[in-house]
Amino acid sequence: MIVGTAAYVLLGLACIASGVRTRRGVGNYKVSRSSKVSYGELPRRERVRTGNALLVLGVVLLLCAPFSLLPEAVVAVLFFVALCSFVAYVVIQTGLRRAAQEIARAKAG
Repeated sequence: MIVGTAAYVLLGLACIASGVRTRRGVGNYKVSRSSKVSYGELPRRERVRTGNALLVLGVVLLLCAPFSLLPEAVVAVLFFVALCSFVAYVVIQTGLRRAAQEIARAKAG
């Protein structure tokens, strides 16, 4: 149980840190093996949407961490919310990826 709790905490903190970096435009987005685009070059709207999705996912994962202390119904709801948050992140992230691909193509050609 301790390992599972630690895993959810670490994953949640990683999502929150990544969400903050994405929102602020810090770092690079890897489009392909050889092509990277700075988060600062990406459209602010896409960065903020993706960052928000990561922040929500991170918070939900942190809420899932004490799963052994919570009633089963609450755990089931939290895990369902976490799954929905992940799916929402994947859908939202495609817009960021599309924008990064366009920027990479413009730089290359």
